[in-house]
Amino acid sequence: MSVKNTMLAIPLLTISSAGLAAGYTAANSVTLSHSVSILRINNAATTAVIISYDGTTDHEFLAANQVLQLEAQTNSLSNAFACNIKNGTKIYFKGTAGVGNIYVSGYYQPLGA
Repeated sequence: MSVKNTMLAIPLLTISSAGLAAGYTAANSVTLSHSVSILRINNAATTAVIISYDGTTDHEFLAANQVLQLEAQTNSLSNAFACNIKNGTKIYFKGTAGVGNIYVSGYYQPLGA
């Protein structure tokens, strides 16, 4: 099945920084509802966070009030191949409790006829 030549946004996902802990927990994680080619994590909180894509390994550091944008398609080998962040990927956060939220958004190409 082909994909449409359009982009759609996944529903905005939110984590409260007030619940952050020193270790990765299911309560401080979000799950992607689609395979996304663009992933944005906006740390609108007063504290820095560490991000993991497997719940064990530290993968990213994101300072307070900063944005991380991953454009998976730029890592594609050629225009004929798509590189996306997998549907169902769980993103975990840890850090010191703070004030404000961490927002996760993403964009994907819907299937079409």
